Amino acid sequence: MEKIAFYAGSFDPFTIGHFRIVCEALCSYDKVIIGIGENPDKKKRLFGIEERKNLVWQSLQDFLGLWKSRRLCGNIFSVSEEKAMARLETDTGCLYVVSYEGLTVDAALYYGATVLIRGKRIIGDDADEMYQSIINKQLLAVRHRPLGMELIPVPQENLTYISSSAFKNLCKMEEYIAAMSYVAPRVHNAMMKKCLRKTFIEAYHETVPGYFKSQPEEAWDKLCEVYEKRPYHNLSHLAYGINFLNIYYHLSKNRQKIKKGDILLAWFYHDFVSGETNAEEKSIAKIIDRLYLDREKKLIPALIRATVHRPDVVRQTDEEKLISDMDMAILGDAANYGRYSLGILQEYADIGSFVTERKSFLQRQLKSEIFHLPFFKEILEETARQNLQRELHYWQQLS
Repeated sequence: MEKIAFYAGSFDPFTIGHFRIVCEALCSYDKVIIGIGENPDKKKRLFGIEERKNLVWQSLQDFLGLWKSRRLCGNIFSVSEEKAMARLETDTGCLYVVSYEGLTVDAALYYGATVLIRGKRIIGDDADEMYQSIINKQLLAVRHRPLGMELIPVPQENLTYISSSAFKNLCKMEEYIAAMSYVAPRVHNAMMKKCLRKTFIEAYHETVPGYFKSQPEEAWDKLCEVYEKRPYHNLSHLAYGINFLNIYYHLSKNRQKIKKGDILLAWFYHDFVSGETNAEEKSIAKIIDRLYLDREKKLIPALIRATVHRPDVVRQTDEEKLISDMDMAILGDAANYGRYSLGILQEYADIGSFVTERKSFLQRQLKSEIFHLPFFKEILEETARQNLQRELHYWQQLS
């Protein structure tokens, strides 16, 4: 008889904690079914049921990609995660994602589960788990059907406080970088579509002249169409830079000199065209008329040009140095650099000269100062050099 585990939850959204529970289950059961429950009596979910199903699958694909490229990314996986990833790579029938309404026990029985599993964090779950176990046993007794129960503890202490609500709270505080460690890359990117809309519209109203009507909302929708499907130069990349802009603005003594609205709008559009020759100039050409900007207004084009990372690019103003440092800040992130390097690889994988060009970029950055403002240089330069050197060594070994 097949051992089939049913793992139920709202998964709004699916987190790294959920992923770890799935990995533990895949090591013990023939098949794992992730059941996404929908209770119409409860508060409205952040993501719709179909969105949540897609995000679960995308999360699993993201983690599988990080596992396959772990030498490049530097990610460390536990023994159970290694085993689960190896199984997911070859056994397409070992995991299913379904949605259901009504009682979890009925959904589990309907899909042929033999065990109902739940994740248990170290702190705060005992009373709730005991209550759920008693209720489920009573419901099963009425149905005269057997269904085992298993609690799977969160395997690492540092995951104790990771939850969907904690992730959403960090995003609400605009701490988008801290939120990255809670979810897979594509979940974070989907969340940023919801989080950044207000910031964009406020920057649009502050910077773009003229009569607005629905222009800002239409501009945001078009921006999302361009950014949201990219592996790296996407909405998460925009959020990362905005997070650092906010930190700089709150902590720097030079903040009064910074024209935040112009920087934000330039930042939102600096990768409007990406992966092409002279991409920044093409981005500028596309937005001049789109944003109704006077062609004599040179600040936003100058800021976009400041995100070109070549030795011949001179950044004269603090605004130009700031947006350049925002763009490069990920290089100094020890926790998220692996996601960045994999995202770059995925985004430009079709370019035949990718490895050569990537090595050239890494070597070029290592030969010069990466950051321009003392604020960024002090906290990020050393780690950035370590990250760049580590990735360069990886590509050199493959050559």
